[in-house]
Amino acid sequence: MTARKLPSSSNARSLALVLRESLRELGYTCEYRIGQRHFSRFTFVITLDRFARTFRFKVSHPARFDIECWDESPGHGGQLHFLEVSRFDGGSRREVTRLLRLLAVSLPRLPWKFKFTHRLGVGYLLPEFLKARKAWAAMGVTPDDLKGLVPVEMTMGELEEASRSLDEGPLDEDLETDEDEEDDEVEEEVERDAEDDDNDFRDEKELKKGGEPEVDEVEGAEDNKNGDGQPDPAGGD
Repeated sequence: MTARKLPSSSNARSLALVLRESLRELGYTCEYRIGQRHFSRFTFVITLDRFARTFRFKVSHPARFDIECWDESPGHGGQLHFLEVSRFDGGSRREVTRLLRLLAVSLPRLPWKFKFTHRLGVGYLLPEFLKARKAWAAMGVTPDDLKGLVPVEMTMGELEEASRSLDEGPLDEDLETDEDEEDDEVEEEVERDAEDDDNDFRDEKELKKGGEPEVDEVEGAEDNKNGDGQPDPAGGD
């Protein structure tokens, strides 16, 4: 069995929202749970163990594999967002790739295209940012693979309802929480990131209607390119 950890420009909640709709769109059968996983947070020269809440999907048809989304706060500034596909083999690789492609094209931004402010806040040259494009390409998700795919559409009412229902999932029995001031700050940051991604959904809706969404800072460092893999005519920062 294989496990692949993929960095993402969208936070765990947004990943889980779009992932669940993508699973429904493709007709995949799955079980959803709220879980947790450990990560290390660095405070000065001390490494602290922390828990991250995860959104887990155990797919049982047409193939068997697991997908988990979570956020990590490695330091005092910013977050890293991840998606991990696990317990899949060569026989289920095709279905995993099909799902990841639909997920990538349906997210507010391509998962390897990070905002400049996001990178600057966490650590501009972190390997998670530098290797994100290659990690997704290794799973068969590239700009060329996404051409012609129709993204999953959600109205704002559906988005809000789906966001509420994410928190109503069954909990893993071993779920634990950290109750201290630092984790309260992290939770506030998660909420801010979720609001930012909701705004991205709204901007895309306005763009499709012919409106002019606000221009955000250029994402991605290693390539100043648009979603088609071509040079971005708007230029970089």
